[in-house]
Amino acid sequence: MKPVSVCDMTVIRVSLKKINEVLMKYICMMFGFFFSQSVLSVGLSTEDIFSHAEKYTLKLRTDISIPFIHDDKGSFKGTGFLVNKKKGWILTNAHVAGRSPSKIEGMFKGGEYYKLNKIYIDPVIDLAILKIDSGKIPANASEAELDCESEYRTGHPIGTYGHPWEVSFTATRGIISGVTYVQEDEWIQVDAPINHGNSGGPLISLETGKVIGINSAVANDDKTEGLNFALPIRSVCTVIELLNKGIDPSPINLGIIFYKSEDNSDLKVAYVDKSINKAIQKGDIIKSVSQNNKLISTNYLMDVLRGKDKFIDAVVERNEKEVSVALKTPKIPPVLGAKGIYFSGMLLTTDYIITDATDINQKGSWLVNHVDDGSSAVSNGISEWVFIEEFNNKSFRSVNSLYEYLNSIDVNSTIKLEAKWFKESDHRNYGYEQIEVELYDLERITINK
Repeated sequence: MKPVSVCDMTVIRVSLKKINEVLMKYICMMFGFFFSQSVLSVGLSTEDIFSHAEKYTLKLRTDISIPFIHDDKGSFKGTGFLVNKKKGWILTNAHVAGRSPSKIEGMFKGGEYYKLNKIYIDPVIDLAILKIDSGKIPANASEAELDCESEYRTGHPIGTYGHPWEVSFTATRGIISGVTYVQEDEWIQVDAPINHGNSGGPLISLETGKVIGINSAVANDDKTEGLNFALPIRSVCTVIELLNKGIDPSPINLGIIFYKSEDNSDLKVAYVDKSINKAIQKGDIIKSVSQNNKLISTNYLMDVLRGKDKFIDAVVERNEKEVSVALKTPKIPPVLGAKGIYFSGMLLTTDYIITDATDINQKGSWLVNHVDDGSSAVSNGISEWVFIEEFNNKSFRSVNSLYEYLNSIDVNSTIKLEAKWFKESDHRNYGYEQIEVELYDLERITINK
């Protein structure tokens, strides 16, 4: 055996010293990791979670004077929460912000109300993204952390935060009752109370402290308890991600209606508008789009299609065989920038989306969105969801052309309208009437930021 020299011993000692230093650093790093995880899991109490929510939640108030079809006229209260302090972005429900021209203000706890602007209003899911001047955000305000990945199971502990019935900045708690589908929309069902004023607030995991949904609705029935709904945050994350990339996140109108199923897991085509997608047939089952196989509901399909090009590849099951098809993906018209025409106490629009409008012979008709009490329109029998086909025996297809025609008529003169509406009858689908209204207060209405 070769003897070990003094120099060799020195090298060995130095090497051992380095190994020990590396090992100690690794041990300290791992200890710090596990310690931090234990602090997060053990130290994150319910009190801590709601204390944090208090710093990112706002109280909102909205005024709407001329409502489009999905809104009501009046003043409303709700909740929002800050998700980007630098940009001043706030999440809430579309029904809180309004899919109509509206004045929106928000305040943090202990602060004052400031004007909020609309960044994005979704035409399908109940989502609005608002903006506050970053200089108006309190220094101690924080951002809500969104959980865009997790799938929460029934029984998961949750909390809500908001302003129920003017009781400001308060919390409730409960569990996830399940995931359900109402009118093809996916909702997180919870038993925690969601009351008037809570809408638009955060649904929070009481295990992680992250926001998993936006509190949206309650079953309005005196006999029903603990039946409340929140918009899953997954769809919201998709919209935010696209906006951050400068991509239009508007949902797609495939011109397709699916058969109703218990959990919307079977995307079987019941109806297709051939003017949009000729490649799809009734009875097709959509299995994947853009190589995404996780199409477990219409909501997942919508998420996958947001931000896509004008055509995408899809695979459908047809007669027990898989067939590749190319789908057109036109976007649903954006809420912001939508136009209407107001006169005689009623608001009309022509760019509404009804998927089977061709079949029900409503394409190109003017939809009555709102009528004012005491107006010429309401006194002559016009109501919401009536369709106007003609004006003085003339047809118009744009707000500008109808406005120009009505503007050429003398104020307070009479206009003859051809009205059409769905009618409950044993022998027909529609009712028809010629109605005369007095022309006044003519105005073009635009939903601006």
